[in-house]
Amino acid sequence: MNYNQFTTTTEINPLGKELRFGLSDNNKLNKNQKRNSAHQKAVLLLHGFGGKTTNWQFIAKKIYSNLELPVYIPRLPGHGTNLSDFLNSNAEQWLRKVVDSYLYLKSNYTEIYVAGLSMGGLLATLLAAKFKVAKLSLIAPAFFTKNKFIVLTPFLKYFRYQRKSNFELPAEDKLSPEQFNYHQNYSRNYYAQTLAELYKIMRLAKKNVKKVNCPTQLILTQNDQQVNTAQIKKFLHKKIGQFLISEKTYQKSSHVIINDLEKERCADDIINFLK
Repeated sequence: MNYNQFTTTTEINPLGKELRFGLSDNNKLNKNQKRNSAHQKAVLLLHGFGGKTTNWQFIAKKIYSNLELPVYIPRLPGHGTNLSDFLNSNAEQWLRKVVDSYLYLKSNYTEIYVAGLSMGGLLATLLAAKFKVAKLSLIAPAFFTKNKFIVLTPFLKYFRYQRKSNFELPAEDKLSPEQFNYHQNYSRNYYAQTLAELYKIMRLAKKNVKKVNCPTQLILTQNDQQVNTAQIKKFLHKKIGQFLISEKTYQKSSHVIINDLEKERCADDIINFLK
């Protein structure tokens, strides 16, 4: 972390702010809720690399509404602010934030359900491999990517290498100022130094996934342009097949399944798994 890279004008984009449903800021149930057996449980949702908390918003609201379980969506360091922050963040910070978020919930709830998208799925895996997680839901977990460039990033990061992403930005007049700002900071380019940090998480998750021993759900999509669906499925069957009790493969959604064409189906599948 480089202290000098912080700017006094840094702000959190509303699309990336931390979200809580059924929780007050001090991690207690809202005053209109009564603690019962269901409220011994809480849900932790993790966004992906360069992603935002609001990707989970639709599903989080459905979980809270249908299951009456409190939900927390933390903002990973470097996300939801600006490019300088993103380049100044790293794998250790992301993992530490996830562990702290789990401990934050665990201080008041006995059972924690965890779900993660993409890199969030890897972080969720690492959490379940180390701590007691009641159920684990992995959505397009980035164990294997289609971007072969990533294996070179541990070397290219020293040259501050970057290249254009294949992300197509919608017309500016169709975006809110917050959406445009987010895309400008997190979607335009691939940066070797941040991808190298993602690669660290990928390698660590592959090494430790065999330690996962809780009921696990896997949701993938055939239309994923970011991760290798077939390779991920084969890998997880080999490593934790006995714990994979729910598997779904969608046809229409792109990589961000939780906020795409089949988000309602995804919400229903996750809710049914968590019941």
